Amino acid sequence: MHDNLHPPFPLPELPTADSPLTELFPEFVQSWIAELDHDAADIIARRDAESLFRLGHTIKGSFQQFGLPDHATVGRQLMTFSEQQNWNAAGDYVNALLQMLRSLQQSLDHSP
Repeated sequence: MHDNLHPPFPLPELPTADSPLTELFPEFVQSWIAELDHDAADIIARRDAESLFRLGHTIKGSFQQFGLPDHATVGRQLMTFSEQQNWNAAGDYVNALLQMLRSLQQSLDHSP
């Protein structure tokens, strides 16, 4: 596991066929794309440190639960950026995470 990932974020390995997360993984990816598309840009535009901290905390836990510990560090970084009010870095990380999730969605769409 990396202490901190830096953009661009690598694609994670997909859950194995025997993993209980296999069926849930596409929905996980879709819901995070929607969440980041809808809420993250607004949070950053409003410079809402409390909401960014909560978003980072949720990413940290959610990605950890889905077996993506390296990407969970992005959530920790967003929490730090909220405390520092580093809006440019937060935007860069959110955009990079969104780009990674969209690429992952394409991989899922083309997998058997």
